[in-house]
Amino acid sequence: MYCAYLFQIPESINWLISLKELCIKGTPVKELPLSTSSLPCLANFLAGGCRFLKQVPSSVGGLNFLLELELDYTPIETLPEEIGDLRVIRKLWLRNCQSLKVLPESIGNMGTLLSLYLGGSNIEKLPENFGKLENLG
Repeated sequence: MYCAYLFQIPESINWLISLKELCIKGTPVKELPLSTSSLPCLANFLAGGCRFLKQVPSSVGGLNFLLELELDYTPIETLPEEIGDLRVIRKLWLRNCQSLKVLPESIGNMGTLLSLYLGGSNIEKLPENFGKLENLG
């Protein structure tokens, strides 16, 4: 069951320094109030189905221990270049992100990426350095 009335995540979420998983799937959240030094232990960020989430903040690159980022079924239009700063990420879920047309060049910096899910998205072209993702299975 989803929190159908969770429209906003409070800034105080950034005080949860031991938080390992944040699941806001299916909520009507419009933005993510992540600060660059916040959530140092966050390993899984699951925001699939957030139908009003149009952008991912550049501060996502500061989530140094993020292993999984799920953005399936969201209307995101772009991903920030800072997403390439996620150096330990294993899974990136972008299925059915129909407003997303391109992936940032920095995605090639995600050397630990094992799984990239793009099915149902409208990606028109892969970045030039996509071949650097040697661990994709």
